[in-house]
Amino acid sequence: MAITKNSQIDLNGNEMILDADADTKIDAATDDEIHFTVAGSETVYMGVTSYNASDRIVLTNTGGNASATIVGSTSGESSIFMADGTSGDASYRGYVQYQHTNDNMNFGTAGAEKMRILSDGKVGISTTTPLYELDVNGEAYIRTRLFAGDGTASSPSIRFYNASAGLYYPGSDALGFVAGGTEYARLNSNGKLSVTEINHISSGSLEIGNGDEKQIFDATEQSIEFQTADTERARFDASGNFLINR
Repeated sequence: MAITKNSQIDLNGNEMILDADADTKIDAATDDEIHFTVAGSETVYMGVTSYNASDRIVLTNTGGNASATIVGSTSGESSIFMADGTSGDASYRGYVQYQHTNDNMNFGTAGAEKMRILSDGKVGISTTTPLYELDVNGEAYIRTRLFAGDGTASSPSIRFYNASAGLYYPGSDALGFVAGGTEYARLNSNGKLSVTEINHISSGSLEIGNGDEKQIFDATEQSIEFQTADTERARFDASGNFLINR
């Protein structure tokens, strides 16, 4: 067959055989479809709509597994882009991109990266530098429940970032409250709160146990005061009386 410039090849539904044993070929046996056969197996369809009405390319291996490979250089990227235009971010409104230089996998929507998986498995949502297995830069809504490990006082399972403060499970359906790596309060299963030390003074004033043994409930002189070395040895008042060493 001679082919010259501006010539047209009309297979009329027949095959174009590409190798000596005739098992690698291109055919258009089905109207508006092109089938590519390699080593006797149809591997690529173009224009096929039998799988999904919007399909333009289908890769098949009905006898086993099917896959596609995108090869990039060790300093490049391998990507799949979803576009709805040809200019600006319309050409990559959605994408999946693998960075071979650092082995990150990036996911983009609306033309911008929204999630990244680092080479060590850390997942970042709205951050490109996740610090933990899941790092969310923003609000997170747990629709059903959040499970956490038991933790310990020195390493609470629910903690504040850059602090040794948080919550842990000490057992017996209790909840431990930790600050500075030490448990200072525990909410027991019966609803009772155990506090190892309260030392807080404000305009209402409450202080319990601070070095020199003091208990002060003040509420601006409606009073209950017991101190020792820091003085005032007793009081009740606001007319409940009981005053000693006044």
